[in-house]
Amino acid sequence: FGAESSTMSTKDLAEQISNAISSRSGSANESSITEQLMQNPELLAALSNQLQNLVGTSSGLVESLPLPVRRRINALKKLQRQHLEIELEYHAAIAELEKVYQKKYAPLYDKRQKIIEGDYEPTKEDLDDEEEEEEDKAEEKEDEEEEEEDMKGVPEFWLTAMSTHEHLSELIQDHDQDVLEYLTDVRTELLDNNTSFRLSFFFSENPFFKNSVLYKTYNLDPLPESEEDLVYVGPIFRSTEGTAIEWHKGKNVTVKVITHKQRKTKGKHTGKTRTVTKTEAQPSFFNFFSPPEVSEDEENPEVLQAASELLHHDYELGEVIRDQIVPKAVLWFTGEAQEFDAEGMMDEEEEEEEE
Repeated sequence: FGAESSTMSTKDLAEQISNAISSRSGSANESSITEQLMQNPELLAALSNQLQNLVGTSSGLVESLPLPVRRRINALKKLQRQHLEIELEYHAAIAELEKVYQKKYAPLYDKRQKIIEGDYEPTKEDLDDEEEEEEDKAEEKEDEEEEEEDMKGVPEFWLTAMSTHEHLSELIQDHDQDVLEYLTDVRTELLDNNTSFRLSFFFSENPFFKNSVLYKTYNLDPLPESEEDLVYVGPIFRSTEGTAIEWHKGKNVTVKVITHKQRKTKGKHTGKTRTVTKTEAQPSFFNFFSPPEVSEDEENPEVLQAASELLHHDYELGEVIRDQIVPKAVLWFTGEAQEFDAEGMMDEEEEEEEE
């Protein structure tokens, strides 16, 4: 469209549009502003280029418009604010509804926990029709097969379910697996403001730590970050905290013990050696309960950026456990959830290609 269209200033652009609006304000029989723009490729190109650079800044366009038009825009923004208020009411209502259904899910999760721990043996009424048929066939062959040692509940249920998820499997190290075998249940609950939530990890008595429950809490603000905001982007993540784990001596899997020998090279005891031990942090699923902390006085942008990225990743993991692992645990245990997840990703890719 020529060099001038790419170099047209915001001020020039604003003046042209303002003049167009002013010239058409009382001319019902003339072409619309849209038609004028379509007939002026240079102006249209300049408008397109300028709009790409106006996000979050004042273009000067509104200020240059005639007073009656500015008043109408002011009224439209007030309508937008009223729309935002209704949208916030909508999300609050959804959160209340989630709490109602959370209570309805609870009995199912209670029964799931009992089956996993071996405190409840499913009856035929608890099985799907297909599973019941398979059970009948198994009973027919029972006399022909050697009786296997009875296994209580579903061993390593949660360890397997979480390890199947690609993001959580990255957290779980080999040295975590023995600990996670004692994980008996994972629950999630909405907190008072209906957007913050807490994850609860229940453990049976074990030789690794004293805690019977490890908590991870995510604090979110349901309101926009600023009263001036006119667009709602969802609850704002504020902070997170986890339970301090009371490790038994020598059982802390988040650290490794390094030993090395030192030989004295000077003095009276030259040549003698001593063994020195020290601990170093190591990757572990249980670091999940010790999220990064940043001092309020910290000003180093690199430190703040690194902490922000770690907290963002931590929050995403919390969402995975809340939205995928807890409600669909058995499907992650069997691996079926992976297939559904892969199909969903394929659908998204196809939609993007079509676009």
